[in-house]
Amino acid sequence: MKRTPFEKLLYYLKILLYSLAAILSGYTVVDLNPDFLKSLSKIEYQTCLVFILVAGFFDFKVREWKETIIQILILTIILTTILQILRFNKKNINNNNNILDYFRLDNYNLLNYYNN
Repeated sequence: MKRTPFEKLLYYLKILLYSLAAILSGYTVVDLNPDFLKSLSKIEYQTCLVFILVAGFFDFKVREWKETIIQILILTIILTTILQILRFNKKNINNNNNILDYFRLDNYNLLNYYNN
């Protein structure tokens, strides 16, 4: 089935959003061995995982294998770049006097905030 340009755009958007959701939901495995998780923070492993996530959306056809691989690679590069930007920003924020701690409300302060 041939897709219109708008349908193709929505299809790629679905891939990007799904992959980002999968990447960001990594908190569900935080109880695994820290050494194992640290090894997954390397860009090589992240790129492989993103490639697998993205490839799952494509109907691989032998006749169009080059086009399919190129599309998967482009989306993998985009997603890996987004992930690296997020990691870079996290490192910068953590290095700037823990600015997130300034805005973080613990349960006690949150209750006081809403009760006043």
